Amino acid sequence: MKKAGFWIMIAGGSVALGAPLAGLLTTFFGMSRGYAVLNEAGVSDPRSLAEIIGHTLMAATSGLFVGGLGLVVFIVGLIFWLAARSASTPPPIPVDGPQS
Repeated sequence: MKKAGFWIMIAGGSVALGAPLAGLLTTFFGMSRGYAVLNEAGVSDPRSLAEIIGHTLMAATSGLFVGGLGLVVFIVGLIFWLAARSASTPPPIPVDGPQS
């Protein structure tokens, strides 16, 4: 169970870091596309610009949501890993203090 908790922790941490970065990347490219539409059509076509901005915001929100789920998975994996590690650790050897 110790290895399973470790790999759950690695997977959750990867998702927790990767998903917001992917959302940020899609936001960057989506807004670039929105500025291209604004440059071509001007303000005369606000519907397509609003649609692009809406898709961009949904991508960013989805990245943050999935990143939060990845953080929860990371914490669960950390709990499993620490529990398995503490169960396999022998108890400490008692040390007698100075005799009086």
